[in-house]
Amino acid sequence: MKRCQLIISFLLGLIAVQCQLQAQSVPERVLVQDALAGQTTGKPQGAGAFVEAGGWRSAGGRIIYDAGEAIERGYFEATIRGMTLPAVGAAKSNILSAWESGEPFKSGKEKGSNWMLRIGTSCHLKMLAFSDGSGTRYEVNVPDVTVRGEAHRYRMEWNRGRLTYTIDGKRLGEFPFARMSLRYFVIGLDNSFVSDALTDPAPIISDVRLVSQSEPMPTTPVATEVVERYGIFDKIFIGNSSQTTDSQTKAMFTRHAGGTYEIPLFPDGANGWRFRFSPDSPGRWTWRIQSADARLNGQTGVFTCVPSDNRGGVIVKGHAPGRELTYQNGRPYWLMGETNWAAFRAEPTENLTFDTFRQYVDKRVGQGFTFLQTALLPGGSNEGGKPFLDRAMTQPNLAYWQAIDRRVNYLNQKGITPLLVLAWGDRQNPLGATAWSDFADQTARERYAAYVIARYSAYNVAFGIAADWNKTDDSPTQAARMDRLGTLMQQTDPHHRWITILGDAGKEAGSVSRFAGASWMSFYDFRNSLQNLYVRNYTYQIPQKITVHTGYAPVDATPDAFRHATWDVVMAGNYPVTAFADTYLGGLQFGGKFGADSAAQRVKFEQLALLRHFFEEVAPNGNGRGEWSWIKPFHRSFRADTLIRAAIGRSADGPRHTPPTVMHSVLAKEGKGFTAVVYMRGQAGPHTLTPLHDPLDPAPKLTQRLHSIHRYNPRTGEYVHERDVTGTSATLTLTPPDAQDWVFVVQRKNVFDPLAAK
Repeated sequence: MKRCQLIISFLLGLIAVQCQLQAQSVPERVLVQDALAGQTTGKPQGAGAFVEAGGWRSAGGRIIYDAGEAIERGYFEATIRGMTLPAVGAAKSNILSAWESGEPFKSGKEKGSNWMLRIGTSCHLKMLAFSDGSGTRYEVNVPDVTVRGEAHRYRMEWNRGRLTYTIDGKRLGEFPFARMSLRYFVIGLDNSFVSDALTDPAPIISDVRLVSQSEPMPTTPVATEVVERYGIFDKIFIGNSSQTTDSQTKAMFTRHAGGTYEIPLFPDGANGWRFRFSPDSPGRWTWRIQSADARLNGQTGVFTCVPSDNRGGVIVKGHAPGRELTYQNGRPYWLMGETNWAAFRAEPTENLTFDTFRQYVDKRVGQGFTFLQTALLPGGSNEGGKPFLDRAMTQPNLAYWQAIDRRVNYLNQKGITPLLVLAWGDRQNPLGATAWSDFADQTARERYAAYVIARYSAYNVAFGIAADWNKTDDSPTQAARMDRLGTLMQQTDPHHRWITILGDAGKEAGSVSRFAGASWMSFYDFRNSLQNLYVRNYTYQIPQKITVHTGYAPVDATPDAFRHATWDVVMAGNYPVTAFADTYLGGLQFGGKFGADSAAQRVKFEQLALLRHFFEEVAPNGNGRGEWSWIKPFHRSFRADTLIRAAIGRSADGPRHTPPTVMHSVLAKEGKGFTAVVYMRGQAGPHTLTPLHDPLDPAPKLTQRLHSIHRYNPRTGEYVHERDVTGTSATLTLTPPDAQDWVFVVQRKNVFDPLAAK
């Protein structure tokens, strides 16, 4: 057996080397070679002129090159001279750009791939790109680039999941992308900005070259199956499970002109094996199984991935400062969650069944929830029985996991992302749920973790390694055990779903302080005091990762206390995941039975809906970005908690983790189009806000600064314009009508062009 495994590994290694050599030997095809010496092979649009020394200069126009095909690997380069990079804050223009679709060449309307090299705006030079519409956009300023009119060679290369920008062979930066498919290439101006945005005079562009490095599309073998993008390719095989283990059986998926992904197969019934894979890019895909089982090993196939409206998993928006979330297809995602640890359990006597689960999900979707924190092993059973067939927990009970499949699938259909917590950290938990210590050894733990990743990572899910991992044991040994599980899960998952770990709320050293630096820690699950969230978040550099704040209010909190706590969480830059008494443990505690329509909770649901509406619709309106993520608690240039002052400071938390009586906090957007959201409660007197002023404001215009002040009632949703303030004052006074909680929105309404105001 060992000899066979060695032979198989050797043959697969030879195949991999051969494929690599073939990929390296693909001949380059020059699709555009245009010196721009008095004429062009492209299509001119708008004004521009050829210059005597060679090259073309835009006068508000552009030249478009149609490659005639989609290029998934290649590079585009041009020589640019006579360009002096404009001052920061000058009008902006995309001097070089590429597009997947045709007209109108507008970044906000492009649904496919696009890259741009931009001059002006907030930096001398900026790189932008997205793979699937503006929702997947990345952008980054290029620092310390000195261009003073001399000729430079600019090159953009996209190949094997990377888009790289260079100048004279020096790398400026790169972006990771699952796909980058381009057909139209534009020099001069695209249609995203006004025609006079280039520097005056405009630069001279010459020696344009477009090269394709894409392999010809194979015609054999013929693709036999069609899978939607972000859909689930689910396939079952018959093997001999007595001859192999999970870790020895895996499938490799390779996209033409793209990367290769690997995922384990998981056992699925008597001698059954299964893989689930969610392709992230349209095109031709091949798959192959590698296994020590001769019945499985070498099975292969080809499928075509086609575009779809599927949303995919939840990701951090590429260009955002670590706070805005989208689905993989770029559709916005607001994380508003609930905890129901028993959602995957069945207890008919407590009205907890699959039917009542679906009713519960439907109700929560209508209330705006998009996230559910729950446990895969919540104790007890579901309609399929117990989770495992043996006491050692090495043989999954197929019927149990099929019941969970139905629930996960239903949640995804309804637009809810479940956080699947694999096990409890300790047996001391409220449901008698399975703990990691219940498994026989570390090998059994790791096998279970790999099984969960293989079975569920193709869905839109997130994973929690453990709940209360440190409740009774927060030793280095326990932390190392959790870290190994996180690393294994990260390495096993080709879909890169989020991974986190939940600490005990009563322990100072929780999940963030112990695992903040772990590569598998995708987002922080914070469970701490509300009084000093700013300080704690700042200490652990929360802006680098999304933060979900769970357990922030007692499940039986009053509507006022619940609203206060929720606003405190969001004003610290965190996303709220709450809990309600009649659903938190599936009706197994707090009296009553499982149900999602408790009259006692309806006011809380209404207030959550108002909060979400405020941050998605009200606050971003007119802030120069249109996205709530740009309003943040702190950035490299400021800490928002230092921007607000009041006569009475923030008070301590109340009993049983209820929120402080006195609170004032700020979310702000710095620079051009300053916006501040100011939340306050507990005192009716004046609060003093220090706005962040644009450092590029011309001195003669300072007296004309205009700030608009609106007031929002978080209890009713009423939004009124209070007043406008003009002038050079360094502070603004905000006075609430009374000591209840109130929100002010302060926006800078006029922006000055630093060049036009000289």
